[in-house]
Amino acid sequence: MALLTVGWQWRAVLRPSVAAWSASDPRPRASCAGRDARGLGTGCRLACSADSTIALLDLPSPSMVRQLAGSPEVPASRVTGFNAALERTSADPLRWWGFELNITTRPGGDQEATVAIASQQSPNRSALLASKWGPLHFVSVSTGVQKASANLLRSAAYLDPAIPGGHRWTVVDAVKSSLTGIAPAYDCVRRAALAGNALGYDTFQPRATDIVVFVHDDVHLLSNFEEAIYEQVERLHAQQRRSSWCAIAMAGGSATSGGLAGQWLDFGMLPYFFPMGQPADVRLLPDEALIVTLRGSRALFDPKFDGFHCYGADLGLSCMADGQFVHLTDTFVASHKPWNAQGKRLQYEPDFANWWAAVDQDALRASASFVKAKWKWFLDLSPLATTACPLKSV
Repeated sequence: MALLTVGWQWRAVLRPSVAAWSASDPRPRASCAGRDARGLGTGCRLACSADSTIALLDLPSPSMVRQLAGSPEVPASRVTGFNAALERTSADPLRWWGFELNITTRPGGDQEATVAIASQQSPNRSALLASKWGPLHFVSVSTGVQKASANLLRSAAYLDPAIPGGHRWTVVDAVKSSLTGIAPAYDCVRRAALAGNALGYDTFQPRATDIVVFVHDDVHLLSNFEEAIYEQVERLHAQQRRSSWCAIAMAGGSATSGGLAGQWLDFGMLPYFFPMGQPADVRLLPDEALIVTLRGSRALFDPKFDGFHCYGADLGLSCMADGQFVHLTDTFVASHKPWNAQGKRLQYEPDFANWWAAVDQDALRASASFVKAKWKWFLDLSPLATTACPLKSV
């Protein structure tokens, strides 16, 4: 994430109709190279269109993740200039592969608040909500098992899920797929009826109310992730908000405050806290590191968007143009880039500078230009930038 500023100038125009996911939509054809005695597949692929096929990563066993990544190294404390301080970390007694955190936030002035991050606070609460909403469906793209195991698959939601039978996982193999962008891959998986776990891939019956978590492979989900997301979706989907919420993100650019908004950990678990100001309905351009939505949501990933940046901003604009809202997570639920591909904890300096220097700036600007041209009918994007898409510089 690059920390940039946000400014807005709205245009009052009508949005053309855009089709959301429907249970009657044609699904990508799934095929697997092998099947075990239980019918679970390995070496699976999805035919997204006549000329686009993606390969799915065979997911590792929990013991393999532990072998590849090792025990998670967490800092005792981290003090930052981003309105938050990590005060304490400790092993999570309820999760095989989790840890508890105490984070002090500073909403403004001399005010302070302590946030305790731990496993589900109410026994069996996640299982109860899962009986209504179904398992979470995690969708990601990775270059291999080693990379995915370093952060994402190291999460308790994968290694020690809070619900019986675990969640659904689909990880696109970026090496074996001919990807032209992340958005087309996400759109394809969202429409598919195939998902997996450490045992293999299997078909399922997609529902419009499935909770789908689009997440980067360098994001680690904290021990509270499952319960926090179930609870927030339950709240937002209550009768008074059923038609207004579109997606949930951990960070983004806010039209309400004119600046950054979110709460997350970054680069070696450095805490960031940017309060929304008005925590109710807000128009937010989400950072694409973590976006939660319903399968049938109006939050859309454009299958024609070739590129690996700015698809979060594009999705946020699809929500706003439809009169819906992207919300922030209610609390800290994830850490972006806590560890490198070998499982060692990153440091903000020099790791942030090294990462940013390696970003293909031409590709970044091309993605920003695509978004700017696509949405110029709706919004003047000239003064606008987000956590990850430099729209005002193109």
